[in-house]
Order: sequence, then structure tokens, then C-alpha cells
Amino acid sequence: MEWMNDTCLQLIDEYEKHPILWNSLHPQYYNRTEKLEAWNIIAESFGISTDEVRRKMESLLGSYRGIKSRVRKRSEALGVFRESKWFAFNRLDQFMAKMKPDTTSTFEVSRNKKNRHKPYTMVWSSQLCLRLIDEYEKREELWNPSHPFYYRQNNKIDAWKSISKALGFSIYEVRRKMETLHGSFRRERAKLRRKKGWYL
Repeated sequence: MEWMNDTCLQLIDEYEKHPILWNSLHPQYYNRTEKLEAWNIIAESFGISTDEVRRKMESLLGSYRGIKSRVRKRSEALGVFRESKWFAFNRLDQFMAKMKPDTTSTFEVSRNKKNRHKPYTMVWSSQLCLRLIDEYEKREELWNPSHPFYYRQNNKIDAWKSISKALGFSIYEVRRKMETLHGSFRRERAKLRRKKGWYL
């Protein structure tokens, strides 16, 4: 594949959507299976192999680090900040800022001593949860036993992949959150059923 500048910038955008690949504080960062799945999703969006997108992303990051070091040294020598003219420098400079733990807004610190070795967990806002439910509802093969693909595992995996891509989270994260929402709904419905005068 010929990597034009616009395609490279698109790759950076796709890479950024998967914090599991670059944020060492992500709860699944050391899960090789989930990381490979994230790479597969990126590769699928470009229609090329996983190895090729990984090599290109590593190449872009390597180029950025080398140029960043030269820019820093040149700026210190001149006493004036000098920007790089490399096409991806500013885009990667913005992205690299997100890799710092104290600037990562997708995660929140857990103060529980029991979980001190798992300091960050995904933050799901109400709006994001509703969006997940909407995406889930669109894919009947995941929840409707009457759907012709309900018992086809490959089709269900593809459905989860599309939800993962739409929300920018890993398959593991969207599946786990959807299961949590289902469980919460069932508990609340059971509480209502126990109340006098409620029939659900």
C-alpha cells in the first residue's frame, strides 16, 4: 500500500481511538489478545494486513521521536522554539500529549486499596452508555434469537467489532459494559416487580 500523507494522518486517528494500544494505564494494556484485536480493526478499516499497519504506525512514531529530539536540541541552541515542517509532526505532538497519565481523560483513578495495582478504569458517561445501547440495538444478531445469524459466532464477532469501531473502545470493553448494563436493568426490573401494583 502506498502511504500518502492523508492516509498516514488517518492511520494516526484510528490508532488514537484505541487507547489499549498506547496507554500503559489502560486496564487491558497487557492483554495481547485484545491488543491484537484492536490492530485487526485498524487494519480492516484500511483493507490491509495487521503487520503492515503496525509497521507503518511504528515508523511514524519513530520518525516523530527523532524529529522531536532534533527540534528540541535546535531550539535550545538558538534560544527560540523552531517548529518542524514534517507533515505529521503537529498531529503526533497533540497525540503524544494524551499519552501522559495526568492528561488522559478517558480513565479515572481508583482510590480503593484493594485495586491500587489496577489504578485506571474506563469512564462511561450516561450519554456514551445510551449510544452503546443504540449501537447494540441495531445489531439484532447479538440479542434476537429469531435472527438468522444469532447462532453464528463469526457474525456476532463482526457485530461486536463494528460497535467497537463506532465507539472507539476495544471489543472487550464494549461487551463488558453491555453485560453490566443488562445486569443493572434486570436488577432494577426485579425491584419494580416486587413493588405492589407493578406488573412488568
